[in-house]
Amino acid sequence: MSVLALIRHGQARPFEKDSDRLTEVGEQQARELGAYWVQRGVKWTQAWCGTLERQRRTAEIVAECYRAAGHAFPALQQSDAFNEYAIHISPAALEAVQQAQPAGRNRIFQSLIEQAMFDFMMTPAFEEFHQRVTNGLQLLMDAAPSQSRIALFTSGGPIGVAMQSVLKAPPPQAIEINWRVRNGSVTEFLFSGTKVSLDSFNTIPHLDDKHLQTFR
Repeated sequence: MSVLALIRHGQARPFEKDSDRLTEVGEQQARELGAYWVQRGVKWTQAWCGTLERQRRTAEIVAECYRAAGHAFPALQQSDAFNEYAIHISPAALEAVQQAQPAGRNRIFQSLIEQAMFDFMMTPAFEEFHQRVTNGLQLLMDAAPSQSRIALFTSGGPIGVAMQSVLKAPPPQAIEINWRVRNGSVTEFLFSGTKVSLDSFNTIPHLDDKHLQTFR
């Protein structure tokens, strides 16, 4: 059996104009994952990411941990098939989030994004996103040699789609799953031929520090 590990990027900056960058916490989450894998001798035959900065940077930090320890890490390949969905939140709404007290920002932002996601799922764009991710994952697995170990650095939405598809749940469940995916977490699937099965979901054994356990 081959292994496909989907890693959610480290914490990004949802309350800033340039939101597609890791925070200091996000960079530390990636370093902890890289160190954890190095310590346990985890090896990968391929490494992939989407084309978003937060996805790519998470992968680069993990690769740096391997190389600093004198170990090889596969050359990073990119595909926009693994990018996050795009939803619209008005500039005025985002400004209201930015001006809110820090303790209330997540609650306000969650409310905004839940409404935006509901609107998104009512449009053809959701089906297009779902198809893009499932096609990308299928192509990746179909092209993989036997006994491959693939690390794919992506986002919560594509991880939700992968989970929903493998578990054969209704497509909207992909978004429900997405809400629970932690930054820097690892979800693993085993695959061989046309068979794909879930091995683990949303694991963070590398993040012992509770300050590094984030959803956003």
